[in-house]
Amino acid sequence: MIGSRKRILRRQDASVSHLIIRRLKCTGCGRISHELPDIVVPYKRHESATISQVLEERATSRQDSYCENSTIRRWKLWFFLLRDYLESTVHALMELWHCAAFVRLPLYPLECQADGWLKIIVRNLVNSGRWLQTCSAWKVWLPDVKLPLSKPIRLT
Repeated sequence: MIGSRKRILRRQDASVSHLIIRRLKCTGCGRISHELPDIVVPYKRHESATISQVLEERATSRQDSYCENSTIRRWKLWFFLLRDYLESTVHALMELWHCAAFVRLPLYPLECQADGWLKIIVRNLVNSGRWLQTCSAWKVWLPDVKLPLSKPIRLT
């Protein structure tokens, strides 16, 4: 461990938690990683339960999710753009690990997923090194960029 940093996490009940995230350095390559709890989605300020509730459209109004309508639109765009990648990566990890599905495939309809489905996907993809380092804002500003989301990922 080389230190820590503060991170703000917005909860479903509109409260704010201050997390202390440990920073770890690889002795082999020197890369720095942050150890995130599984309630956190990388690069998102709200907890995973809030994001999954909004994606499943269980939040009937802005008051149910305590976030801005523009944030809700960005989350839906983010998930829509990553859906094919997430499904193919989950499938590839199931084959690699010789295990049953840890989420229901295909991902849609999201209402049929078990509770905590987003947290499970995030944990497995991050721990396997397959989480895409994305920011939802740049996709909105660069609509001409073609993302290779429909191509299956081959593991060797």
